[in-house]
Amino acid sequence: MRLALLLPRRRRDYLHEAVVEGLQELDVALVASDPESHDEEAADDDAFLDLAQGCDGLVVLSGKVRTEGGETRGHVRRRLIPRILATRSMPVAYVDASEWTCTGWETLGQVEASRLDPRARRGEPWIDEEMLALVGPQRYLKRETCPEDLARGVVPLPYGLVRRHDRSSRLVPYALRDVDVFCSFGQLATGLRLETDLLCRDLARERPDLKVIVDGSLSPERYAELLGRSRIAIDAWGGGDHCVRFWETVGTGVCCLQQRHRVLTPDDFEDGRDVVRWDTVEELRARLLELVEPGVGRQRAARVGAAGLAHALAYHTARRRAERLLQALGL
Repeated sequence: MRLALLLPRRRRDYLHEAVVEGLQELDVALVASDPESHDEEAADDDAFLDLAQGCDGLVVLSGKVRTEGGETRGHVRRRLIPRILATRSMPVAYVDASEWTCTGWETLGQVEASRLDPRARRGEPWIDEEMLALVGPQRYLKRETCPEDLARGVVPLPYGLVRRHDRSSRLVPYALRDVDVFCSFGQLATGLRLETDLLCRDLARERPDLKVIVDGSLSPERYAELLGRSRIAIDAWGGGDHCVRFWETVGTGVCCLQQRHRVLTPDDFEDGRDVVRWDTVEELRARLLELVEPGVGRQRAARVGAAGLAHALAYHTARRRAERLLQALGL
């Protein structure tokens, strides 16, 4: 099987990484529209069109357009879609990795409004109507899918566990982990991140018997090291309900206390079995205090961490995300 990928120009999203990694694991040959891509690359329009003619399907991945260092990144060459389809009929799918709105950018005041009313996280335009009309129902796959989106034929395709975050072969034994609570957010403007950060700082002062790490300025290497030594880590909404942090956490076998999602996750984790969910800071504090206690609390945290990793490996790998995409394409 061979697929053509229309990728954002010189900018990748975490969901794009999962999709491409999974397709490669399934031995799908890939023709990519942008350098720094995969099996075959085509930096100019004509080269991509030539290569795409021999493909079994076309996948268009959303781009968040931004300018960095005077260079525009994230642009997807949608103008090529009708030219491809004019010469060869093939199924087309769209992977929408956006948050806030279908552009990936928040509207004026949306972040502040969402802290008062989570429904504001679903901004307009939420669905890329042009792409939905092009690909049709069941071929529009979306990272942040709300229940009401299903009626329009949108298919949930949340983030998943990519290879670089799967540490199942090199886990620190739970008995040797020395960090009781790990809280590290790169920004504190969304969800209940600020309140969570403050709660953990208070806990560190109140409970000197616990090792609580609260630091949002860690290097990637230091972050991974501390996460691997942790018994419990906390996840709260970022720009989207689905955060990379959650997959880093479950991929390390750490018990994750996750702010409850409003969006859909097929084959979801179960609260109390392989994740611990919370809606308010008060609930987070209560559940956290239960899990840090020596004996029963820590044993339960260890079970949740192990179960979360097992569930992720069974249902939420990059391969699973790619299988869902191929099912949507009918391939």
